[in-house]
Amino acid sequence: MSELKFNEEKHQYFLDGVLIPSVSEIIKPIHDKIYKDINKNTLEVASDKGTRVHRAIEFMSKYNLNKFDEDVVGYVNAYKKFRNDNPNWELPHYELRTYNKALLYGMTIDEVYQTEKGIVICDLKTTNTAHLGAWSVQLSAYKAGFES
Repeated sequence: MSELKFNEEKHQYFLDGVLIPSVSEIIKPIHDKIYKDINKNTLEVASDKGTRVHRAIEFMSKYNLNKFDEDVVGYVNAYKKFRNDNPNWELPHYELRTYNKALLYGMTIDEVYQTEKGIVICDLKTTNTAHLGAWSVQLSAYKAGFES
């Protein structure tokens, strides 16, 4: 089986030592169009918050941590509500790092749930505005990669 490695600092995926594109890299033109008019500092602040929300949810899930930065509490509470609303959903994969075996692109899927109706792939978002077009492309790439 091929070996996938991830360089977190550069957000790069390597398959058997060869650099492969990521889903984020592939859909970058879509994100560039969405975020082109937003101040770089504003984007950096938002990105930091998104990272902290991800970490808070991870630490809550793994270590039962319940103290969070004030600006992420609302997101954590919304996540708790989502989990409480779906008590029968099993979470076999969290932060699943994988790749599409046919198209050779890498990805990290936030959550993969096993439900009574099948697999549900989730990506945690913290934006003020829903970007359904971009998200559908991202999740479709995750689905194709997961299924491969």
